[in-house]
Amino acid sequence: MSLFEVYAFCAKWVSFVVGWISFFLWSFSFYPQVILNFRRRDAKGLNLQFVLINLIGFSCYSVYNVSLFFIPPVQDAYLSSHPSIHSRGDIPVHLSDVIFSVHAAIITAVTLLQMVIFPTGSQKVDWYSISFIAISVLLIVSPTALAIFRVIHPFYIIACLGYVKTVSSLVKYIPQAFMNWRRKSTVGWSIGNILLDISGSGFNLFQTALDATVTHFDILANVPKLSLAAVSAGFDVLFIIQHYVLYRDRGRDRTADMEKLEDVSFQLNDELHMLSSADP
Repeated sequence: MSLFEVYAFCAKWVSFVVGWISFFLWSFSFYPQVILNFRRRDAKGLNLQFVLINLIGFSCYSVYNVSLFFIPPVQDAYLSSHPSIHSRGDIPVHLSDVIFSVHAAIITAVTLLQMVIFPTGSQKVDWYSISFIAISVLLIVSPTALAIFRVIHPFYIIACLGYVKTVSSLVKYIPQAFMNWRRKSTVGWSIGNILLDISGSGFNLFQTALDATVTHFDILANVPKLSLAAVSAGFDVLFIIQHYVLYRDRGRDRTADMEKLEDVSFQLNDELHMLSSADP
């Protein structure tokens, strides 16, 4: 066994462990927002465009990962388009990636359902998410039509699903960041989500770097995964600055004011109830 083979064996095991750490951090990162929405009984601090684009992106990413991990013809086509990959076992899609993406799509759908049930202010589907949907449809329908007429290999349909995820990673956070800036507050936007997300992104980038050393430094072997981790980490830094630096005092003041208003409302309701039940 050569020195590189020994290194590759060790790197794969470290990558396996790091991947599952990233899986748990990333997967748990969705729940603080879901819990916050449920506790507040509203989703006014969560941007609808972000959730909608996230759902489409993770749905495509799920199909992309499942196909590359489980379907041999798709794996063979991937290997032929990436000469640096030695075997199916070196394809940089792990079981943790598959389970994460499917779980992410499901929990994002739950979050979108919360936005349908709970008040969201004046939010509605706008030109931003409609434009993303149009681009996604184009990226999926075009290769599908070409594959039907045997102009290209059907594998490129799966590759384009990965491109949809890449685009979603690049654009999904912008509406939420702009919304926080416009409101000058991060109330209703879970910082727990962000802290877990940036931790998961760090481990995921480390895993991607390890996988790249095994595939002769083909860092672009899994662009959707790389873009997801890198872009998420960048925007997470922005959200942390918004929450802890730019809008820290305003967020606390608004939360305190809301709690005071709720207390006053409860007191008035109790007094009205006592008056209405009193004997004439």
